[in-house]
Formats: sequence, C-alpha cells, structure tokens
Amino acid sequence: MGKPTINLDQLALSQPYRPKAAMGYWVGLPRVFSQNHQLPHPIFVLLGMCAENGIRVAPAATARIMIKGFVFAPSHSCIITAENSPTCSGLNPEIQTPCLREIVGKCLSLGTKSVKTTLSILSPEKITGFCWGKMGCTMSQEERAALERSKMIEKNLKEDGIQAAKDIKLLLLGAGESGKSTIVKQMKIIHESGFTAEDYKQYKPVVYSNTIQSLVAILRAMGNLSVPFGSPEREADAKLVMDVVARMEDTEPFSEELLVAMKKLWADNGVQDCFNRSNEYQLNDSAKYFLDDLDRLSQANYQPTEQDILRTRVKTTGIVEVHFTFRSLNFKLFDVGGQRSERKKWIHCFEDVTAIIFCVAMSEYDQVLHEDETTNRMHESLKLFDSICNNKWFTDTSIILFLNKKDLFEEKIKKSPLTVCFPEYNGRQDYHEASAYIQAQFEAKNKSTKKEIYCHMTCATDTTNIQFVFDAVTDVIIANNLRGCGLY
Repeated sequence: MGKPTINLDQLALSQPYRPKAAMGYWVGLPRVFSQNHQLPHPIFVLLGMCAENGIRVAPAATARIMIKGFVFAPSHSCIITAENSPTCSGLNPEIQTPCLREIVGKCLSLGTKSVKTTLSILSPEKITGFCWGKMGCTMSQEERAALERSKMIEKNLKEDGIQAAKDIKLLLLGAGESGKSTIVKQMKIIHESGFTAEDYKQYKPVVYSNTIQSLVAILRAMGNLSVPFGSPEREADAKLVMDVVARMEDTEPFSEELLVAMKKLWADNGVQDCFNRSNEYQLNDSAKYFLDDLDRLSQANYQPTEQDILRTRVKTTGIVEVHFTFRSLNFKLFDVGGQRSERKKWIHCFEDVTAIIFCVAMSEYDQVLHEDETTNRMHESLKLFDSICNNKWFTDTSIILFLNKKDLFEEKIKKSPLTVCFPEYNGRQDYHEASAYIQAQFEAKNKSTKKEIYCHMTCATDTTNIQFVFDAVTDVIIANNLRGCGLY
C-alpha cells in the first residue's frame, strides 16, 4: 500500500480529514491561500508537534510546494527539534485539529524522523516550505513520479513568484496640493520619453490661467486683509485683470494691455506685501515662479518648458494611472485626488498594492485647507497619514513618506515659526531641526512595531532630486516585493 497523501487544502479550512491510501506523501500549502495570514497556522502547529515528538526538520535543496508569505528563519541552523521549536509572532500555537494529530501519528508509525524544507531562492537561510518522508527508505517508482510532479509544481510556482515580483503597484496618497501630481509628471520625464507635443499644447492655456488666477487671488486677499496698493493707480489695473477672469478669458495669451497691467501690479509694494502673507489665504505655490517671468510667458512664440509644466496646478479628480518600466520592473503608479471629496475613491485602488508613497507639503504647516479653513493643513496630513499607516488594508504594505516642498519650507521656516502648527515645539527655527521634528511627528503615528516608515525630504519640481529619491525607494520596493512573493 502506498504512502498517505496529506492535503493541507483541508487543514487550511480546519475541516476533519482522514488521509486515504494514495501514492506520494508530500505536503504543502496551495499558493492561492497565501494572502490569508491565518492559513499558515496549521503548518506552525504541525511543525511544533513534529518537534515535540522528536521529528527533526532538516534543510533540503529539493523544494516542494512554496509557502508564500510565511517564513521560518532560525538563527544558525534549519534543524528544528523539541529544544528549538519554530516560533513566529502573530500565530496562534493553540490551534489543534484531529487531522494534525493523525498526521504526526502517521509520521511516527511510518518511522518518519525528518521533515524536509523548501529554502528561499534569494535567502537560503529562510524556510518557505516543507515536506516529510521516511528516512533511509528507497523510493518506489510511484514515489519518484510524485517527487517529479512536486518539483514541477515548485518550479512553476517559483516562476510565478518571480514574475509577480516584477509587477509593482504604487499608490500616491496625501492631502490636496501636497505634490502628488507633480511626482507623476516627474515619472513621465524620468522613466518615459517626457512630455509629448500634445502635452505641451494642452498645458499652455493652463500656464496662462495659473498665472492670472494667482494674481487675482492676491488682489482679492488685499481686500479681505485690508492691504492697500502702493500706488492708487493700480486700482484701474486690478479692475482690468479682474474683468479678464470674469469673462473667462484667463486661458488665452496675454494681450499687450493685460501684460502691462499685470507687470505693474506685480511690482506694486502693496501686492508684494500681500503676497508675503500668502499663508493667510489660498495661493498656488507657483505664483511667484510664473509672475516673475511674465515677459517670457507673453511672447508670441511661447511654448511651455518642462519646468513650466511641473509648476502648473490642476486639481486631480478621479484616478490618474501611469505605467513605466524601471530596472526591468513594471510599475503602475496611481495618483488619486487628495481633497476630502476625492478620498472615497481611494478604496478601489487598495488591492494588491506593493507600496504607498504618502506626500506631505512641509511648507504648509502654517496654512489651512481649501475645503475647511478652520483646519491646519499639516494637522490634516497627520490625521490622514495615521488612517493610512494603520489601515488593515496596508498591514503588509511598505509606506514611503515624502516630506515634500522642502525648498519652500526652508525659506518659510526663517520667518514663520513652527509653533503655529506645533505649539510644543521648542527647537530652533532651522530647516534641519524643524524638518526632523515634523518627520518624528509622522513616524510617531505608526502603531506597528514591525512596519518601517521610509522617509525622504523631497522637492517634487526638482527632477534630479526626485530621480535620486525614487532610485533609493525602488531598492526598498524590490526587496519588500520579493519578500512578499516568497522569494526573499
């Protein structure tokens, strides 16, 4: 009579199961169950019971069915005995089922004293699967056939795992205006062929609109904040600019008359005073960039540059998806709207996420939300990060924190105290000390002792900086994705 076949398909469901006589005696866990962390429990109990009964677990290069998402990693040896029982945090060692006891009993009755293990491809000290057999016996033809079938299954699973490790799904999350869409644009520049002719054409009216709308935001704030013009003559110029926006002509090239009015307004002392108080109202970060360059933007043959496109601001609604290849990996990057009204759409992106890049605008520590002018933007980001970092969907997902707009933060911290956002802060008004404090506030939201937050200071409009940071991030993503696929 052949050896009993044990099917852990049944064990995983904790159903009573009595093995019937059959050819082969290899044991494994179907890969389809790898995402459920409760399913490896029977294996843990099985190996523990084997150890209690003196059954040794020895390493073997002959791999069986891969157990993805569950790793034993003894410090020096893969021999597991009663004195060196396997342990793994989060598992329930009290799980007992009749079939497990029967399996161990069958092992003993067969004279089985070894349980062979499957080793990780990239980390041989880690066990990713196991099988058992009767020591010292000669395999029958049927048993050899079973072994070959097992090898073929394992080979296919390895290939599937390697392919899965090459598919990277990234989510860009964060509050509104934190720089997520700029990161997406940078990926097109760095990892694709850059912007197309159609892109340049589409962004041209956006540049015009962002420029004039920024000036209008300042003019409106002057009224709300009771900031007078440096010269009374600017009142007429302001009316001209306001009328253009009222006629919805803000996406068109600047007329000569409009250009002159905008230049005079931007040079006005009152306008500059109000601009310097931009934390008290809503103003695009790119306002100064565009308004300082009105002559170039007004040229008849003007075409946006890469930097112009990076600086444009268009509210993201829905989900933007970008695909690119880097280091032979297939990346899918999803950018979703950060405003509160857009966050309900995030749930559809949560499945099979490799890593989350969470963006925070460091420079907005003294500003309030567009959608709720009673809420500090940094406080909103901290609250949102807390909900993402500790979300059940992301228990095993790498979290990469981009503390973005470091260039703006470095300038602002010199004149606007961090105590506006964090009253308890007693450090210097210094970029390095203040940014380290902000980083610590976000890292403190992480409630898991096993999850590491990978933090980077970024300037999303600086292509060189983003290229360097993304290169470092990819190293983390690769390692964690291989580990998640049982290959590391």
